[in-house]
Amino acid sequence: MPKKQQIVLLIDSAEKQNVKTTFQTHLEKEEHYIVHLSIGDYWFCIKGDEEIDDSELKKFNNNNNKLSTKDCIAALHLTPVFIIERKIWTDYGSSIRSRHLHEQRGRLMDSGINSMILIEGLRPKKLPYTNQDVDTLDYFAFNSMLRKDGVAYYYTRNLQHTIQVVKHAIQKFQDPQFIEKKNGGKTFVDCMKMEKKSQLTNKQYYIAVLTQIPGISSQVARQISSCYKTLPLLILNSIKNKKKVIACLSQLKHTTDGKRFGEKRSLVVIQYILGLNKMY
Repeated sequence: MPKKQQIVLLIDSAEKQNVKTTFQTHLEKEEHYIVHLSIGDYWFCIKGDEEIDDSELKKFNNNNNKLSTKDCIAALHLTPVFIIERKIWTDYGSSIRSRHLHEQRGRLMDSGINSMILIEGLRPKKLPYTNQDVDTLDYFAFNSMLRKDGVAYYYTRNLQHTIQVVKHAIQKFQDPQFIEKKNGGKTFVDCMKMEKKSQLTNKQYYIAVLTQIPGISSQVARQISSCYKTLPLLILNSIKNKKKVIACLSQLKHTTDGKRFGEKRSLVVIQYILGLNKMY
């Protein structure tokens, strides 16, 4: 029988205090930390076997509610495997009206980590703030599952039920075979390996690298490759004339909504390829 993996739960510091306190009370036997998460509310991470540096651990223990996701993952040698974005019905309705949910879902998809949007509370007939029939949301969730975009939907009755789901997920992820089954019997590294005869072309490699940047879909990556034909060319131009690269990339359009890529996201691309980003 395979050895159980040690799972660490990261809880977003932006969660309400009563929610954090309730979680900590019920998860006192599980290793968990409250940190500033870049996306989602709960991260399930596998803890590595590497020896943790005492200085890093001391810094982490003293400042864990102020550290970023990257700091936490680096300090504890974690590998994220699952993210939950928790919403109550009023939050859910408000985020649909403001299109914030569309943005959050996009960021979850771009993270490359399997994730879930968990909606908590008694199910209303009409969605708050939108007056939309709640039953139609089931079709939206089902379509998301059919697209296999990596974002699942789940409903819980209350906070206690949500905690039960989280505890059950921790138990499941402790089994290394469970994670392999989710990837078709392969680990993440195995999935990335290819036979010699099917190696990536230079352009495919270029696009694959770009799609690892948060917010960059394969369609946007192809548009970037049409502006700068190779990755070294993009890097060189970003070093020599960052403003010109931002001006070029910001004019690209998303194929889904037709919106321009914008300067902010263009800057993120440059930060990632030059190693100036704050990962996670």
